[in-house]
Amino acid sequence: MTTTRTPPSHFETLREVVRYDLRRQLRTRRSWLAVGVPVLLLVLLGVSRELGQQTATDAWRAALTTAGLGFVAYFVPLLFLASTLADEQAERTLAYQLVRPIARPVLLLAKYLAGVSLALLVSVTYLALAFLLAHLGAFDVASASELGRGLAAMALVVLGHGAIATAYGAISRNASASLTVVHFAVLELGLAKLPGRFPLLSMHAHGLRVAGAGVAPESMAEVPVGAAVGFVLVASAMALTTACLVLSQQEQEGGAT
Repeated sequence: MTTTRTPPSHFETLREVVRYDLRRQLRTRRSWLAVGVPVLLLVLLGVSRELGQQTATDAWRAALTTAGLGFVAYFVPLLFLASTLADEQAERTLAYQLVRPIARPVLLLAKYLAGVSLALLVSVTYLALAFLLAHLGAFDVASASELGRGLAAMALVVLGHGAIATAYGAISRNASASLTVVHFAVLELGLAKLPGRFPLLSMHAHGLRVAGAGVAPESMAEVPVGAAVGFVLVASAMALTTACLVLSQQEQEGGAT
């Protein structure tokens, strides 16, 4: 009697691809770089505090806005996600995955989840350790709320930037990193610094609004925190949808093989 093998569900496929991509990511040199740079920033912060060059408040604000939301939240997702599709194409594993019965949204979501999970782990850990270093000998319960908002902002921005990096990875395998850097510099950091209503179009500015502590642009002061969160989530969903459509189109044209 012949038995018919039941095809795996979308959830099982998603879990399999996520596990595969996590193992692959951890074997790359970029994973070491993604950890090493935040560690270096933490060392510099610790030295600054030890020498008394910054107060606890100033050190935390710099770690949150300049080093954290202004650099780590871009740098780490860029490393983990911008080149994930290009690497698979070079290793000839993407074509294999595309001919398997895997829905395009499931495949792309799996790669996004794998990369953004690692990016969140590194970024959130960095910010938590930065908070502890900045408040050495000056910690109080009231400061914990600042940490909570900072971690929420960091997680939100990493999710959004990871989606943007994934989209550019699908759009152009060869120039994904460059396109992502330009996008971050112009449409995120650049718009956030412009006057008027321009910051409303920047995920970075919305992340600063969630972080609070008076670090957001003036035009963001009237934006509810919930609206700032919603903007980043909707923008992330749009970026992932675009990436999925591009991947499907490339497959039809033979670009994925």
